[in-house]
Amino acid sequence: MHLVIVPPLPPAPVDAELIRQTCKTVIWHEVAATEHARTDSLLHGFLGLLLPAVGAGLAKLRGEWASTARHVITRVEGVLTGPESEHTTEHLREMAMLCRALLTLHERITPGTDTVRICRAR
Repeated sequence: MHLVIVPPLPPAPVDAELIRQTCKTVIWHEVAATEHARTDSLLHGFLGLLLPAVGAGLAKLRGEWASTARHVITRVEGVLTGPESEHTTEHLREMAMLCRALLTLHERITPGTDTVRICRAR
């Protein structure tokens, strides 16, 4: 048997607009019951994509941003490792809000993203 060493894959690019639009749809509109399982799977994928990036960049955050990030990470880890839940509308909305929070933190950490920074006028 031959041993093949495969280098780690680079992280997948984050499609912020797709994540944002999906979360907006799930939070503000009723997802058809026939789409609950697919939407749950999609949101789990977004969480799995964003969580490592935010976790790796946690050291770049300070103050309320850092404590918020730790709280969101804990909640996301609970969703990802917890028991399989029913695909209810409320569960989907909670996951969408966590996705949106992780996306905001990701954009805060990652240089060159479109996060709006609020600055005090001088």
